[in-house]
Amino acid sequence: MLMLGSYALMLLLALLAHDERMLLVRDPATSALAGLLFLATCTRDTSALACLSRRLHRAAGAGMAWAPAALRFETAVWGAAPTAEAVAWFGLLDALPLQAVPGVLTAVELGVTALLLPWTIRGRRRAAAVL
Repeated sequence: MLMLGSYALMLLLALLAHDERMLLVRDPATSALAGLLFLATCTRDTSALACLSRRLHRAAGAGMAWAPAALRFETAVWGAAPTAEAVAWFGLLDALPLQAVPGVLTAVELGVTALLLPWTIRGRRRAAAVL
């Protein structure tokens, strides 16, 4: 329902603004909101990644093998990356021709994810080895 609602909202905005670029704003706006949510929780005792990790490990029947401070740092990185990515996307939406935007935006998103996943896995393995 959330995705359907976001598509409907962006379509309505595009129709009202008479600008095709508005349809391309949904993805960076979603990334920015997720990143800001992660950043907002990284200073709390239970960060967004700590909550997600706890739920995933509980569902898998395993315990968490890393410290909350490490998860707060991870949450900050995973919050800053999509927020910075969204800022870059908004700049690219303005600077590039409309036909080039979807391909470039996908490459930026995949590039950020390709950097963060190995970093996260390596950090988790190091933390598990220490504990």
